[in-house]
Amino acid sequence: MRLLIVNPRLFFSKKITSPIEFKKPMIILTIMTLINIMPLIYIMFNIIRYFSEEAKIMSVFFIMSIVGTVFFNMITWFLISSALYGVSIKYKIAISYRKIFQLAAYGFIPIILGTLIQSSYSMVILSNMDFTNIPIETLPKLAASNFSKGSNLLFVGIKDIVFYLWSGFIWMSIPASSGKIKNKSFYIFILLMGIMSAIFTFII
Repeated sequence: MRLLIVNPRLFFSKKITSPIEFKKPMIILTIMTLINIMPLIYIMFNIIRYFSEEAKIMSVFFIMSIVGTVFFNMITWFLISSALYGVSIKYKIAISYRKIFQLAAYGFIPIILGTLIQSSYSMVILSNMDFTNIPIETLPKLAASNFSKGSNLLFVGIKDIVFYLWSGFIWMSIPASSGKIKNKSFYIFILLMGIMSAIFTFII
C-alpha cells in the first residue's frame, strides 16, 4: 500500500499484469461502508437507550440507511470504473473493464481516510447532544442544525476537496500507468474525476 501512496502509477503498472481478484477491493469497500455508518450506529444506540418505544420504528429507517449506503458505494464504484474505462478506450489502452473495476477500488482509500475524519468529527458533535432532553421528533432537525454550522461546513468542504482530488489522482493513475496519457491531460482528468466523485456523494 505504501507504493500506492508514493507512486500510484508504478503501483498500477505492476497490478495490471496480475490476475484479477476482488478480495482486497471488497475489503476496501466494506471498510468504507462501516466507517460511513458509524454516526448512524451511534444515533441508533442512543435512540434505543433513551427512546425505547420509538426504537423499533426508527430501526427500520436506519436499516434502510445502511442498505442505501452499501448500494450507493457499489454504484459509485461502477460509475467511476466506467469513466476510467472510457478514458482507456479513448487512449487505446489495452485493459479490460473487469480489471479497471478491480483497481478502481484502491482509489477509495483517500475517501476512506476522509470519511474516517468526518465520522469522528460527527461523533464529537453528536456526543455533545443531550439526548435525554430532546423530543425524538425534533432529533433530525437538531442534528442537521449542528452539522450545518458555518465552521462545520467549512471543515467538510476543505476536507472533501483534498480527499476527492487525492482519489482522482489515484484513479487516473490506472490508465496513466500505460504511459499513453500526457501530463496536461492527466491533471485535467484528475480534476474531472474529483468533481465527479463529489457530485456522486452530494447528489446521488
